[in-house]
Amino acid sequence: MDVRTKKLCYLFCVVVPILTLFLYKLFYKPAPPSFKPVVSINDPNNEFSKPTKQLIADQLDEVYAEIEQLAHSSMFQVPRQELKVVFDNLDDAIIGLPPPTNSKRQSIDHHSYAVVNTDICQEKYAYDKLSGDFPHFYKGFNILNCSGVPKFHTLLTLTYNFVHYSNDNLKLIPSLLADINKVYPQIKIIAAIPTSFALAEMDFRDLQLYRYDSSSAATDVWRDIISKVQTKYVYIGRNVIHFTWFDRLERLVREINNLNAVVVAAAFRTLHSGHWSNGCEQSVFRNYTLAYQYGYSVSAQECLLCHHVHGPFVTKTQLFKHISLDSSISSTSAFAAFFLDIKKYGKIIVSCPDAMAFVTDESQQATSRTDWKDLAYRNQIEKIMLNSGELFEFTCDEAKTHCQKVAGLALSHCCLKELADFVKLVLLKCEEGGMLCEIQEGTLIGTLKFNGVLPWELDADLALHQNNYTAFAEKLKPYFTGMGYKWSSEEPRMHQIFSKNWKVELFTQKRMDTQLLKNQGISGTRINLDGEFVPTSESPGLMGRNRYGAEIYQHALHWSQTGKTSSWDFYGAKKFPPCKTPGHSACLDQYIPDGNIMFKVPRP
Repeated sequence: MDVRTKKLCYLFCVVVPILTLFLYKLFYKPAPPSFKPVVSINDPNNEFSKPTKQLIADQLDEVYAEIEQLAHSSMFQVPRQELKVVFDNLDDAIIGLPPPTNSKRQSIDHHSYAVVNTDICQEKYAYDKLSGDFPHFYKGFNILNCSGVPKFHTLLTLTYNFVHYSNDNLKLIPSLLADINKVYPQIKIIAAIPTSFALAEMDFRDLQLYRYDSSSAATDVWRDIISKVQTKYVYIGRNVIHFTWFDRLERLVREINNLNAVVVAAAFRTLHSGHWSNGCEQSVFRNYTLAYQYGYSVSAQECLLCHHVHGPFVTKTQLFKHISLDSSISSTSAFAAFFLDIKKYGKIIVSCPDAMAFVTDESQQATSRTDWKDLAYRNQIEKIMLNSGELFEFTCDEAKTHCQKVAGLALSHCCLKELADFVKLVLLKCEEGGMLCEIQEGTLIGTLKFNGVLPWELDADLALHQNNYTAFAEKLKPYFTGMGYKWSSEEPRMHQIFSKNWKVELFTQKRMDTQLLKNQGISGTRINLDGEFVPTSESPGLMGRNRYGAEIYQHALHWSQTGKTSSWDFYGAKKFPPCKTPGHSACLDQYIPDGNIMFKVPRP
């Protein structure tokens, strides 16, 4: 093949197909796919369409209002107008309803939320190339000249609690204080030290020393020394053991205003092992369960949005008048509660990893269940999952939860377990006595949805074969009454067994699937109830659907709480009632009445 032929072959075999494909992708506009949904949300014949649409509209309204509130901080420089378009399109195109008349959605196009820091001069990147301070990169941002700002030492006081430091760490405190004097010659220092530790104020500049017995609770010491601070900002030097210019205190103070934050933390490294961390964690607190996860989802100005920080931090002194550290509880619990309260009130916590403190190696050791026990009691928490995956569980007494059946509030884990164990015990004794019992009604729905008990349950419902009515009482009443349970019977229809907090009702039934299957030599169907498989109808999913009708996997409260006369009345899924204790982790109205994921152990 000559050269000319090769060129023609290359042209038509390679170049032309590639060019054709390029032009096709450039100019071809495919028609949008056409489809017809099985059920349209706008279908007037869809009986749930209007309530569902209104519910979604209300929720979109609330979510957008929260986003708008967050957008007031320059921490969230998101495309807010694009978000508004999305929400409006959802309302108009999908939901088909006009926004509620009390809509909180307003145009935020023309608002600027940039914060001008009047306390600290701003920074600017100093170099035209990123290789400006190669290879160490100790320099990068320069502080701009500005006027009218206060002297830094008049803004910030450093606080340290050395009372519970080990003897080896206490030996390093004089050099720590001396290094602070070198880096910030005029800054105020308030330090707590053990009563027996020999240290003189006169050896250091601007130092106030306060002595405490080693039996003093760490949080009580923190509360006391913070109360003595007179400056606008305070530095909480948790676990700090060494001080250098890496602490960069101006950076922390600057970002309080720049990011509209209430807490700005530094990264840290352990003194001896050298382990570094930005100390930023996210948290989720719902249904009596608190879960932590290391990481961040939003950043601004090289700082990370956090829910919980482990490093030392700067905050406004005034904050402690509104959100204080609890007295006489563990330090772990006190600071965890402090950050949870900040999150609850919608305030911002950040970590700026370019500021770095040196902390004790002991402070980064794993915490124990005891460290978190005070928080569990304070905030009614039955489960705490740490970033490490370790799960601490607390009893009803430790978490102060018990069985409080309040409309609008999910039941505690221990309360649900009490009922599940009660039901399993009754079914076990029924089977051991050669009698036929099955779960039904709301108890069946609970297993279908949650493999357990409905989080808003009021009682338990079981079916008892009518031929076993007399035998059930004769065989089991002595056992249950002897165990402290109460017993009631309505012959020939029903037995009731009462525990301290719960009631199990057994209704007689002439025909039961368990018996029919047994007659055919087939084992009965069993369904998972809190980790144990218990007797139920042959096809529990079918029975549940046909018993309660449409959308049984959406949620509705007990019929007695929805204005119905009996369980045979239709009661469709609606919004959960308003929570009587707003902000509680178990408020049901924080969810749409559908799904079960939100009732599992959360992960941030």
